[in-house]
Amino acid sequence: EAPIGLEISFPVGTPDAVPCEGQAIVPALVEAYGGGVISEPNVKIHVSADGGPFVETVMTPLGNGLFEGILDGTQADTSMEWFVSGELTSGLSQISQTFFNVLADNIDRDVEDFEAGNNGWTVETDASVSAGAWVLVDPNGTTSGGTASQPENAASGTQCWITGNGVVGGAAGSADLDGGPTHLISPTYNLAGTTPIISFSLWYANIETDPNQFDDFVVSISADAGITWNTALVVGGALGTSSNWQTFEILVTDIVTPTANMVFRFTASDSPNNSLCEAGMDDFTVETTSCNGQGPQFKRGDVNLDGNRDISDPVSILQMLFNGTAVGCDDAADANDDGSLNIADAVAILSHLFGATGNLPEPVDCGPDPTDDILECGSGCI
Repeated sequence: EAPIGLEISFPVGTPDAVPCEGQAIVPALVEAYGGGVISEPNVKIHVSADGGPFVETVMTPLGNGLFEGILDGTQADTSMEWFVSGELTSGLSQISQTFFNVLADNIDRDVEDFEAGNNGWTVETDASVSAGAWVLVDPNGTTSGGTASQPENAASGTQCWITGNGVVGGAAGSADLDGGPTHLISPTYNLAGTTPIISFSLWYANIETDPNQFDDFVVSISADAGITWNTALVVGGALGTSSNWQTFEILVTDIVTPTANMVFRFTASDSPNNSLCEAGMDDFTVETTSCNGQGPQFKRGDVNLDGNRDISDPVSILQMLFNGTAVGCDDAADANDDGSLNIADAVAILSHLFGATGNLPEPVDCGPDPTDDILECGSGCI
């Protein structure tokens, strides 16, 4: 006798983003099998706004197993998470995976496919590496015992970063990573005031018979130009990405507060040197978003976009003026709203903090600049 159950799918896909002041439609296909019957009042969409609790709403039945749900951008400030649940009349239930959407009317994608060269990406390798440091090449595939160790092709195009590249037809261990770590490091990205998502194609194979000797691949994020690093992703296990290119996506704000000095690092290591270890990276993408009609959003005086006005903000202005260090947001640094950046802005913030001079000019909280000037700022407030 066939089992009874239900499946939830999204045959036309899911939204890329939720309109900032509008709605996104979520069509879902909820199908029963094995003689089960869908309970339409129990097909629901569950939505979390800005990381809050999930709120469920009954989806509208359209017929033939199709249901429609709504994501309302006016109910959140920056993002939504959601999933769909269904139930049979017998009480058997199922839920979909959970999806994440930013609020955005415009999505800007900066894609680096490495076909034109390294474009500012650099490699730092520990002295213990005897072979297999990161190189940008057209890869030559290798296998070990029928398992792919290094890919034969890039994730797209012909060029990708690989930990060492042997000759055509060479043995899997002839150019794999030995020792480590070896770091692949991005150029600096100015992501201040945004809610960025990074994505990339990753290949990772760690062929080792002893599970205690598996090596991890680590993706790290720095908000201070590489001075300090925060772990964003760890990929490990016997095969890592199962001998395939896999796409990973990271919401940067889950790891750090975005700044004007963002750097991303990809680290592979075979330490101790006792396994076949190969890594690859391709198609690095930075996605930023904005809303129509709002203009750049910022908080006056919150120069480094950490959500506070404190002594670090006038210090950031002084570092900009005398050391050339980029600030998170020029509009926020214009503390006296005169349309220019100078020592008077640092004085204005100090007077606000310690001189009881009252609030700085609007926006005191997150909002657009009420004054028309040439200064700019990334969208979004922290």
